[in-house]
Amino acid sequence: MKTRIMVFMACLVLGACSTAIETRTAMPQNIQHDLVVDEVVVSAEKSVKIEQSALDRLKTAVENGFAAQISGTQPVHVSLNVKDFKIQSEAGRLFLGAFMGANYMDVRVVVTSDAGMTLAEFDVRRESNPGGYGAFYSQTDATVDETAEGIVNAVMGKTGG
Repeated sequence: MKTRIMVFMACLVLGACSTAIETRTAMPQNIQHDLVVDEVVVSAEKSVKIEQSALDRLKTAVENGFAAQISGTQPVHVSLNVKDFKIQSEAGRLFLGAFMGANYMDVRVVVTSDAGMTLAEFDVRRESNPGGYGAFYSQTDATVDETAEGIVNAVMGKTGG
């Protein structure tokens, strides 16, 4: 009986996360480390159920991420379009943990020059399954923040996410 309880508890708190980046147009390497982001625009597909507060948080997190980077001389605009978004309920997390499934956020990122030329286009998918721990913090905030980090790293040419 103790073994069953321990296995159940392990599954309750077990979690995993990943950030995948699918490049459509790669950022030119000669400017990748010389960027200064002067505008971030965030939108969502009409079919995506996402609160405005989550979109605002994504914009702020991405802007703060870029502000923390060393600024270059090449001004760019970053357009973010949320293509898909799903957060599992916190109550469900408490009782079912990892069995609730993953939270995820898919964002299309387009980087353009001041002249309007597309410099890079890619998708960032953040997926996480915080297990039972997800009942004790805002899964929405965590998913948005981690997605923002992946976006900033991809635009700035850093690996990881």
